[in-house]
Amino acid sequence: MRLVHFTDLHYKGDRAYAESVVQTINSFSPDLVCFTGDIMEESRFLPEALEILSGIQSPLFGVPGNHDYWSGASFADIGQCFGATGGAWLLDEQQPAAGGKINLVGITCWRPCEVPPPLNPDAKTVLLMH
Repeated sequence: MRLVHFTDLHYKGDRAYAESVVQTINSFSPDLVCFTGDIMEESRFLPEALEILSGIQSPLFGVPGNHDYWSGASFADIGQCFGATGGAWLLDEQQPAAGGKINLVGITCWRPCEVPPPLNPDAKTVLLMH
């Protein structure tokens, strides 16, 4: 099982850098990719950031960071982008991944944090939080 984790992209128009991040991720041919918050600096950068992130060739799972909240980013648009890769934008929820071998739990702590019990107690659990 190969997992890539990245965080704090803070996209603000540096397309070449963001594309190099996606290229590096794809070079590892991961089974899944985990992102733990702060896609962009301001919501005006979200469409371009999501266009670039849609180039990730593995299921992309993630949770928001403080900048994602502060910017007023559309979590629906982010969820659509991540979902199109076979992944999900996890807002205090969990989802099986890698054919049920992994329980991915996304915690925002926007509300009181409560980690739900694993969906599959025989699977490994990965907690995503900014």
